[in-house]
Formats: sequence, structure tokens, C-alpha cells
Amino acid sequence: MFNCETLTGTHYEMGLREGRIFRHLIRWNVHTYAMRHTFQGSDPELGAGLERMRQIYRTLAPWVFEELQGIAEGSGVDYIWIERMHLRVWNLVPNKSLSPGGCTAIGMVTEGHGVVVGGTLDDPRQSYALVRRVPKEGIPHIQVIWPGTTPI
Repeated sequence: MFNCETLTGTHYEMGLREGRIFRHLIRWNVHTYAMRHTFQGSDPELGAGLERMRQIYRTLAPWVFEELQGIAEGSGVDYIWIERMHLRVWNLVPNKSLSPGGCTAIGMVTEGHGVVVGGTLDDPRQSYALVRRVPKEGIPHIQVIWPGTTPI
């Protein structure tokens, strides 16, 4: 069962609130996934893969970095671990082309609540949360999230 939390404001403010509300889940997710995953490569290879992903986000959704900063500050987790978890660093296998993860996202538009987005929720070890997001700029939506990451 999910509680629905509402996040409003700038992307930084929404990230800060997400970090505070889901602090314990974010710390668990970082410890369980980002810090324990086998990254399959050297630090320079990992850095190159991360930089490619950063470039993609800078082009498609530059606000993501503000939100990740807010999540890091709100949860008390170092920014680099929040960024690595959001960018799914374990998918950055050297010498492979970038590809989306294996989860399937679904979405719909409702009359009363705007856009609703969800995912497959296929990993029983992960903790998920339901949030209603009302950005200062952008489209309000409801989404099932993996605490510590942004919706895109």
C-alpha cells in the first residue's frame, strides 16, 4: 500500500521535500543498489559512461540536476550517490551502447488529476512511493517513483 505525497515548487524544492519525506528509503536504496552493485569496469570507464548520461540529461531535462541536488540535501546522502542511482550507473557497461533499462513505464491522462505515470514495479526488493508532483513550471502528474530518483 502506498501513501500519496504531494511535492510542489521548483524542481530543487520538490527534490528537497522528496529527500526529507523518503530519507530512510533513499538511504536504503543507495546502500542496496548504488553502493553494492558491480559496476563492471574501471573508474575511467565508469566516468565516461556517467558523462554520456549527464550529456543526455543536460539536453533533454536539464532540471534533473537541480532536483537531484535537492534529494541529496534532503536525505543527507552524498550527491554523487544520488546521481549514480538516478543514472542507473550499473547499466553503463563499457563498450556497449546506451540503452534504457528493462522496466516498462505506462502513462495516461485523466480528467481530474492530469498525467498519471507508473512502472512495472518488477523488483520486489525495491521500495517504491506514490507522489503527486506539481512543479512550479511544467505539467502536474502522479507517479510511482523509486525514492531518490526523479521521474525522468
